Amino acid sequence: GKEMAEIRHVGAYIESTALSHQFTFTGKVQKTIRNNQPVVDMNIDSQLWVAIQ
Repeated sequence: GKEMAEIRHVGAYIESTALSHQFTFTGKVQKTIRNNQPVVDMNIDSQLWVAIQ
């Protein structure tokens, strides 16, 4: 039901004996109407590896 939303999505996960990391995308998704059709636009603001415990 929203026209715009902020996203945080994990795209990959790596686990080792010492640490775990996840590759995270953050950005915005916006729904618009073009030519009487719904369209979803996505803008990625950042993508990075994050160490997790």
